[in-house]
Amino acid sequence: EELKWYGIECIQLVSYALKDSTFQEMKSSYSSSNVSHWAYTFDKLFLFGMEQYDKIVFLDSDMMVLNDINEVFDKPNMSAVQAGRFKYPDWVRLNSGCMVFTPNKDIEKELFESILPTINERASQGLECGDQDVINYYLNNWSDCEELHLPQSYNVFFSWLPEYVNV
Repeated sequence: EELKWYGIECIQLVSYALKDSTFQEMKSSYSSSNVSHWAYTFDKLFLFGMEQYDKIVFLDSDMMVLNDINEVFDKPNMSAVQAGRFKYPDWVRLNSGCMVFTPNKDIEKELFESILPTINERASQGLECGDQDVINYYLNNWSDCEELHLPQSYNVFFSWLPEYVNV
């Protein structure tokens, strides 16, 4: 309501809570029993179906924008950051905290269909699973597409800022 008061358009999306059986299966796969935050992690995937927009620049709520970022709207579909790569060169996967994409209902559907296979694959490796993992599973060759890699400056972990600035 407060955002609407400021004239900011708000769209409430349906939430995608994991079915109890899937969530319990996922929870039992992890060494940590505190995985309740994963129950709604896939809600971000609904953004891919918002075809009323030509392009979406998504920023996680913990992002802090310090300069004009309008140029990202000119980036190709599925542009994102390999966040942390400057520190860990083996981090080559897409980070879903900052993404540029063209919404498409078919892709949204395929992403939701990828949830269980992604959970199963990651659980077999003893790993947790979130929206970012599903997107990486779906876009399995994203790391090889250099033209989709946004500069690190679009997604630097706060605690790493001093190191990043000195790179």
